[in-house]
Amino acid sequence: VDDFSTTTFGWSQSSSDISSFDYDLAQGLYYIHVKKPAYISWSEVPVEFSPEEIEFDAINPGSSVGGSFGVMCQIQSQTTFYNVEIDLDKMVFSIAMVVDETYIPLTNPEWLDLKNIDPTAGKSNHYRVSCQLDRVRLFANGDRIGKSDFSGRTPFSTPGKAAIFVATWDNVSADGYRVFFDNVNAWLP
Repeated sequence: VDDFSTTTFGWSQSSSDISSFDYDLAQGLYYIHVKKPAYISWSEVPVEFSPEEIEFDAINPGSSVGGSFGVMCQIQSQTTFYNVEIDLDKMVFSIAMVVDETYIPLTNPEWLDLKNIDPTAGKSNHYRVSCQLDRVRLFANGDRIGKSDFSGRTPFSTPGKAAIFVATWDNVSADGYRVFFDNVNAWLP
């Protein structure tokens, strides 16, 4: 469990013209800020095991236009993983597997309505991603709101790491898209 009151766990810290990762120790938060349109940046959960459960609080950005955030889990490589993505602008989410950069939806339709979320800028919502090799589920503020459907698809067979991410769309503002995270908890059931 990390409440980001210190840098003890060693989350990524870097800054470039494309993205920034850092702690806001004054507020006890961690953020990922993507500045480039149509780009994704992630920070691996700094643990020595392959988490199957990840929960966190995310503070809604001041502008929810042009970006998304979520969890990558059971990461097989930089181009192959499960993906749970949340878009507050459209109030939708998607669960997918990405195989060699090919996006394969595991929800039908691909994007489903977000439920039990307060979309107000500056508000915090609690998310939990349950990510086993053959089943991925998304919970929001305590309620299960989505699950994967692997019909006709072969799940991964090797456990992998997990990461939190922020992505931008082509229409992101000039300031990019920044999400603050808090109270990240990762574990094996």
